[in-house]
Parts: sequence; C-alpha cells; structure tokens
Amino acid sequence: MLLFAVPKSPLAQPWSIIGGNVVSAVIGVTCAQLLGCSGVAAGAAAALAIAAMFALRCLHPPGGAVALTAVLGGPAVSKLGYGFVFSPVAANSCMLLLLALALNNLMRRRYPQQHVPTAHPHQRPSVQPPAKLPITKRDLDAALAMHDELLDISKDDLEEILLQAQLHAEIRAKRASLASQ
Repeated sequence: MLLFAVPKSPLAQPWSIIGGNVVSAVIGVTCAQLLGCSGVAAGAAAALAIAAMFALRCLHPPGGAVALTAVLGGPAVSKLGYGFVFSPVAANSCMLLLLALALNNLMRRRYPQQHVPTAHPHQRPSVQPPAKLPITKRDLDAALAMHDELLDISKDDLEEILLQAQLHAEIRAKRASLASQ
C-alpha cells in the first residue's frame, strides 16, 4: 500500500522496501531458529527488526510483519530457513518495487523520491527572498491543495512543524543579532 498510495513517504522508498523486508526476514528466521516458534520469539523478532530498520535507516512497517511471519508462519516457512529471506521475501520485495516504479512513473508521479541537495548554509542565495510573512491556515490549505497525492503528514502536524521552524529561525536571528553587538 505504501508504494502506491504514498510514494513520497520515506517508508516507501526502495532502500526501505528492500532493506526493511530483508533485514526483518533475517532477524525473524534467526529468532525462530534460536527461540523456536513462540511468543517470546515473535516479540523478539518484531522488536529487533524495528531496531535494525531504524539503525539501518530502512524503516518499512511491513518489515515487522515479515519478521513475525518468519517466526509464526508454520512448518512451510520453518522448512525454508534462511531461504525464506530470498524467496519469497527478497524476490517479492523486488517485484513490488518494479511495479511501483512502473505504475508511479506511468501516473507521472516521481518515484523514487529524489533527494534534493540544499545549499550550503553559509552561502547566500543570489536572489534575496522577500520578507518573511506569517503563514496562515488558508495559505497552508492552498499549498496542500496543489499536491495531487496524499502526503504522509497531517495538516495539523505540518502547521506545528512550520510554526516551530519559524520560532527557531527567530531565535537564531536574535542570537546572531546579540552576537554582533
């Protein structure tokens, strides 16, 4: 669902899909082999998979289910052992990724999301931006209406982030002003 409904989400990017599912499968199989098919193994597999995905920056929520499937999937999954990592997990993750690439690009939605490099913080832009104006709810609604796809953030959360960023910018400007005096 993430790949097709919210393709801009960091959770739906190629590294998150492949890395998240594969690392979770490895952890799930390892927990199943060391701890058996038990609640303890299931809990350990899910927790360790989430921790590993965070550490590897490949968080993909279905990865938690992959880890659980490796533990609770029954005799057919247990029989596969680490083969479960390659087929079905890695193979199906690659197929889903290819389908997401094809479908999203056919729909003219850029996928995967490209990282846009930001200007060096100490370089001044060649064109000075206009004076900052406060952003209103109406401005936010208008900007959000321009997006033709679901964004993976609520309007209230986005507004809160913008307000916090504005506050931090004001604090930074005041500190710079005091330092220059």
